[in-house]
Amino acid sequence: MPSFIITVTIFLLDQISKSIIRYQLSEGERVAFFKDILCITYVKNKGMVFGLFPHAYYFFTILSFLVIISFIIIIWRRLVTNRLFTIACSLILGGAAGNLFDRVFRDGVIDFIDIGWKGFRYPAFNLADIVICIGVGIITLNLLKKPRRT
Repeated sequence: MPSFIITVTIFLLDQISKSIIRYQLSEGERVAFFKDILCITYVKNKGMVFGLFPHAYYFFTILSFLVIISFIIIIWRRLVTNRLFTIACSLILGGAAGNLFDRVFRDGVIDFIDIGWKGFRYPAFNLADIVICIGVGIITLNLLKKPRRT
């Protein structure tokens, strides 16, 4: 049950944040904060992360759907008993669902967090991207952790 709550909360927060951006800004519009270090910029991303492979839109839509189904199965069937791994899967599932929703209903993923400094701009991203990265990071660190000897 906590997995479901985490997943739904992430999905809702992601969609609320993207809706605010859609209704407050025009596509491409930028609002700068902290001397242009942090900007809110409405970008519609049809590709993968960082806008890579924009012509593979349908491939990434199908891939997102398969990832979501995989994580639902992992969580639902309790294939992993590690609580931290389950939380990480819930984060990834909520973020992937948020981005898939955009791909299906908004013709591209809405990105808006835009950071940079002195001429370097990191590609825009969103809340779903952040929690997906956190989930993947938790899983990676968990897998790299040396097993304890008893």
